[in-house]
Amino acid sequence: MLEPGEEVTVRPSLAAGNDPSRPFDVETNLRVAEFKIAEWKGKDAMRKRGVFADLVNLAADDSDRKAQLYVVADAPIHFLRSSTSSASWGLNRSGPNTRERYAERFDPEWKLSISEFTAGPAAHVELIDLRTFLPALGG
Repeated sequence: MLEPGEEVTVRPSLAAGNDPSRPFDVETNLRVAEFKIAEWKGKDAMRKRGVFADLVNLAADDSDRKAQLYVVADAPIHFLRSSTSSASWGLNRSGPNTRERYAERFDPEWKLSISEFTAGPAAHVELIDLRTFLPALGG
């Protein structure tokens, strides 16, 4: 998955949110990336909130590296691109740093829906189905 000349710059962690020194699952000299491996099966409110929080954090990165959000199957991408749920709902269980970053950088009045945020401030974040690389994942 690494591009020519790309090097991992920070030890990867698929639980990066637990370590403030590693804000993303993967950081290289060319990209920052988050991975959501769970396959959605319905009643996915916490997964929806988690994938949206990751999108917000990727969109807020100002390092000029490519930002990518890897998910399994179509449901997470469809949710981010079509949800009329408010960003405040999407972040209401997130930590205060994520909520503050969102309000300060993108939407101080909390008026955007999740799909509006995805199409607007987060439009530069690539949404990638991991099945592209690992077809055995998901259905």
